[in-house]
Amino acid sequence: MTIQHSEVSHSTDVLVAGGGMAGIAAAVAAARTGAEVTLVERGGTLGGVATAGLMCSFMGVDRSIIGGIMWEFLDRLKAVGGSIEGLYTPFDPELFKTVALEMVSEAGVRLLLHSWVLDSVVENQRIEGVRFVTKSGIKTISAKVVVDCTGDGDVAASAGAAFESRRPDGNAGQPMTLMFRMGNVDTKQLIEYYKANPDEFYQEPMKCLLEEDRDPPLFVFAGFFSLIKKAKESGGLYLARESMGLQALPNTGQILVNATRVQGLDAVDAGDLTKAEVDARKQAASVVRFMKDNLPGFADAHLIDTAASIGVRESRRIIGRYMLTKEDILAERRFESAVARNFFPMDNHGPAENPNSHSWTVLQPGGFYEIPYSCLVPQDLDGMLLGGRCISASHEAHASTRSMPCCVATGQAAGTAAALSARGNAISPAELDIEQLRTTLAAQNVVL
Repeated sequence: MTIQHSEVSHSTDVLVAGGGMAGIAAAVAAARTGAEVTLVERGGTLGGVATAGLMCSFMGVDRSIIGGIMWEFLDRLKAVGGSIEGLYTPFDPELFKTVALEMVSEAGVRLLLHSWVLDSVVENQRIEGVRFVTKSGIKTISAKVVVDCTGDGDVAASAGAAFESRRPDGNAGQPMTLMFRMGNVDTKQLIEYYKANPDEFYQEPMKCLLEEDRDPPLFVFAGFFSLIKKAKESGGLYLARESMGLQALPNTGQILVNATRVQGLDAVDAGDLTKAEVDARKQAASVVRFMKDNLPGFADAHLIDTAASIGVRESRRIIGRYMLTKEDILAERRFESAVARNFFPMDNHGPAENPNSHSWTVLQPGGFYEIPYSCLVPQDLDGMLLGGRCISASHEAHASTRSMPCCVATGQAAGTAAALSARGNAISPAELDIEQLRTTLAAQNVVL
């Protein structure tokens, strides 16, 4: 239906739905490209999984592969002492919230928080706006171009876009995880245990990392196999996996814990999400007790906080004009219409029927693949672009593209394309001149 003027809260050139990593990048990029931009986020702060989800570590950072706004995040966090930059770059989520708000504000983006996507307004297969449920009632925002950065593809799905959400065999997608932070950890004891017990940890590239020359040291330890097995066999640990990951944070003695796992539930079903939150918090409480009783360096540690909401790895993947595949990634494929690059492994956690399986496919050193613009354009819907976790990728390829640096890259590309499309007579995003887009992205220090 066509939006009636009386129904419109306001109009904008570019509407970005979702204020996570992709949404921030999309909004900032669109505004810098000259568009009037509105960014709408369901929570009370920006960052999405990076802040509310406490996934406060950029996994897969390489400035020679992913540039642009990703560089700004890294530089700004470093300037305020909020990160330890490396292949993995952990950061302080509270400082990140400040940095994100500063970037959005400086770009002149109109921000609306506490607003959930209700549905899309579509006319002749073109999206004209989005309705949101807010604290002050239902608001309709019309836009020349809408960018769906909701992670779950809420806007695109409500507009009728085709999507996939499960594994090729029909089983549920990747499991959900509730992250949490521990404080007052004696990291020296933890590091010594790691060095003395290499068989207790994964040793594949990017799964375990130790750089003791940093202050504080930068490390990622994934394993603790025998300690976890013993505790589970004795009934002293409630955990749906056989290992856990610990990562150093910028503040001395603080550790990010990736341990909980909830499988077989639908991340876009309210009932399933509720079950996931309850079970993951039960696991987290058990893991905290386990660490204090069993892990070196945790005797005097305490829980700082758990994520405000469970972390979702996989939900809807919108079908675009092209779908990135596993074969594209393994071949490190290049595209003439490339708008982003990535190199993070295909990190695919096991399904409910085989919970301890984990596919970890790493590219060659220095290798990367490209993402074409057509992965950001829905197949049968005009006036919309995709950024972040919901871009068009197969289940296997999505296991790589879901990483936050890649979400920043695709978000920046989508936001820039939306601004270019909204100029003048608002051409269709599908008809945008790719070379114009690539030239504009290059001017924004995007590596292409």
